[in-house]
Amino acid sequence: MAKVPRDCKLIVWDESTMAHKGGFEALSRRGNNRVMGGVTVLLAGDFRQTLPVVPRGTRADEVKACIKLSYLWPVIQRISLKKNIRVNLRGGVSAGQFSELLFKIGDGEKENGNTITEYEKNKKGIGGKGAGKLTAKVISDLTIYYGLAIRRNPDSIEGMKNEIWAAYYHRSSSDDNPQHHLCPPDPESWCKWRKAEALGTLRAFHHEKPPLSDEVLAVLKPIYKDLSSEELLERCLGANTQNNNESLNSLIWTFAPKHLYSGVTTVQIATHFTVCIFNEGFKSILKIMHVMGIKIGPEVFSFVCGRDGDRIARSERRTLNISKEARASKRNENSKLQKFFEEEEGLLYGPGIAD
Repeated sequence: MAKVPRDCKLIVWDESTMAHKGGFEALSRRGNNRVMGGVTVLLAGDFRQTLPVVPRGTRADEVKACIKLSYLWPVIQRISLKKNIRVNLRGGVSAGQFSELLFKIGDGEKENGNTITEYEKNKKGIGGKGAGKLTAKVISDLTIYYGLAIRRNPDSIEGMKNEIWAAYYHRSSSDDNPQHHLCPPDPESWCKWRKAEALGTLRAFHHEKPPLSDEVLAVLKPIYKDLSSEELLERCLGANTQNNNESLNSLIWTFAPKHLYSGVTTVQIATHFTVCIFNEGFKSILKIMHVMGIKIGPEVFSFVCGRDGDRIARSERRTLNISKEARASKRNENSKLQKFFEEEEGLLYGPGIAD
């Protein structure tokens, strides 16, 4: 590192907002009492993206580790680049739309899906203090209903949309104004009103929960419109993850952890191994070993068969109801812990916070 400032006239440091401030300070300290050794350093990055990863650290630690809290920040000149070169050169319409969306989200001009939570956090109290107000329990229930609507209709966009809106109207229903027209009409229906209708006991039926207030429904309706758009639901067909890269990336990180530096060759090898395992299982590694001239013994073959078997068994377990309930319970616990952190520490990362 001592030779870098001496031999270079320009250093381009990509994704600098994800790097620990100590790295910049270490480079600068080797510059013979001159900032960065007198070399021009281009720090490319965006504070709208991920901040430095601090193993076992808190959110406050991550904020403190970023370049903005370094003694070097006052001498850094900020330049904004808002012209998408890919769009200009290739005419990519979708890339341009995605670029504009990122800028809107980063600038706080586009709602990022936390509208209801923000209301609750700011104690604005949607629906007042009486029956029908918006509570954390209602938000949790509606979130679960939305997920069920997706999973119950994996092959039908129209089915997803109907069941999503069924939950909305179901929670707005009362004895005087039942709105269960989208709920499934079946004796085994999850909707008790429809179930009573099918069994002929509707006259004796009474809604157990009060309907959500008009104020709450007015806030929820545009959110439901966004969540039931065909563009979004098309990505949910098959009831798979909306981002297949998530599970692929997590496997890459087992070979090349994010919190450790990895060179280009290491990342390429990790990616190649990951794609093979992701698509064909661990047996694909045996093919790589064979090409490399490595002798494959019975123990190795038994090991990879066992790993592939465990992988399939784990996937099947995750489809069981008891496993789903355990994951849902864990998500609720994490959600409560996250809310506690925000109340105790305040929101430390979000649009414009690092400006």
